Formats: sequence, C-alpha cells, structure tokens
Amino acid sequence: MYLMVAAALALVFPGPGVFAKDYVLVPLAVSVFFSLLGSKQRFRLSFEGMKTGLVYNYLVLSVVLIVFAYFMPPGIREGIMMYALFPPAVGTVALTVQWGGKVEDVFLFQLASYALSVVLIPVAALALIGAGVNAALLVSYVIFAFIIPAALSFAFNPKDKKLMAEISLLFLALVYYIVIAKSASWLTNNWQSMLVYSIPLAAVCLLLGYAVYVFTRDPDSVLYSFLKNGGAAAAASLAILPEAGSAIIAVKTFIDVLLIVVFGMLWKKK
Repeated sequence: MYLMVAAALALVFPGPGVFAKDYVLVPLAVSVFFSLLGSKQRFRLSFEGMKTGLVYNYLVLSVVLIVFAYFMPPGIREGIMMYALFPPAVGTVALTVQWGGKVEDVFLFQLASYALSVVLIPVAALALIGAGVNAALLVSYVIFAFIIPAALSFAFNPKDKKLMAEISLLFLALVYYIVIAKSASWLTNNWQSMLVYSIPLAAVCLLLGYAVYVFTRDPDSVLYSFLKNGGAAAAASLAILPEAGSAIIAVKTFIDVLLIVVFGMLWKKK
C-alpha cells in the first residue's frame, strides 16, 4: 500500500522528489536501519541457510535476470542488471516470518549479503554494465546504505519490532517516491514501451518463483527466487544510469509487491 501511494504521488507531484534525488541515500539508509531493528534475530551459523540464499538469490535469480537483460534495449538492460546485482530486500525477514520460513537463517544471510555487496556490486557492475560505471561511487553507496546501518543496528534491541518494520516501510516508500518522481516524465512519455518490457519481466519472475515453490515448498527459497533490494538498486541507479534504468527498477519493485501477494496466497492455502 505504501509503495502504491508513493507511486501515485510521484506521478502527480514529482517536484519535491526531483529536488530530493541527491539525498535519496538518507531515507534508504534509515529504511535499512529500521528494517534490521524490526527483524533482529539471534545468530545461528547455518551452512544450509547460507547455501539456500546463495543458490536461489544469486545463482538462480541474478543469473536469470542478467540473461533476460541481454534481450532488452540499452538503458532498460542496465537497469535490470543493476537490480540483479543487489542483495535480498530488507523486508525478506518480515516475510519469512509470515510464511513460516527459517527466520534466523534469512537474517544471517541478509547481513552476509550486505558485507559481500561492497565487493560484488562494483566488480559485477563493471564487468556487466561497462567501464562507464563509477565503481567508487557504488562502493560508497553500499557502505552508506547497508554497512553503516547494519553496524549501528547492533547497538539497539527495541521491543516493538512491528513498529520498527512500519517505520522502515515508510522510509522505503519515500525512496520509491523519489525514484519514481525522478523518472516521472520519462515514464509518462514512454509508458507503452515500459509496459512492453515489464510484462515479460513480471512473467519470468512469476514463473521462476512458482517453479521454485513447486520444487522446494520452502518459503525462504521462494522469497530469494524473486526478491532483490529494489530500493537500493533504484537509488544507486539514479547516480550512474539513464532514466530508463531507474524506471525499470522502480517498475520491478512494484512487480515484487504483486508477487508477494500472489505467493502469500499460496502459502496461506497450505
């Protein structure tokens, strides 16, 4: 609901979002911080949990998205690749709680992914997107958006984790508003093209997630198979990609919300 309201406001009143585009990392970092507070768990070293995350979020989802991106035109292609490189969404822990997954494993993999991203994202972006990518800028984005909030979160252990999660969603919606507002004119002028690209993207992610659902019947594997941190990818894309790249990431983030609803209904029927 928050993302839907943010998208509507960005299309109708884009001005404040365009003005705030240079500060988008601030609400993103705050969103990650409160998400970690809302999902904080005790550590449990689990090789099986780490393997699940690596296999389904990186070796399956990332690879599928990167292959899919090669069939897209320039601009859109780089946006999908940028989304594919980022770690799981900050809300993954909250969702696995609702779906009956292994919460501690997901929390640990989330933190491990943040640490891995400092190296993985800039190196992979240079290899896949090209020499025009500012690797140093990407490293600073990852440190500010993930590493610093994660480190600060260890100093707090709030009792009302639901409230922390709600605050995180509000700041994530603010990030989404800024990204959509920045791309509003491009989206308005190119909505037919975006529809053409987003429908097959949604179909691929739906089929992939459903295949994993049928194969594993594991909530964590399904979440990993379609969900990346779209807010962080969109924020980074504002600095290094054309408007088309930011726009497709914003659309993919909205698709993620729809997929969460679809797969949530499947788990409720179990």
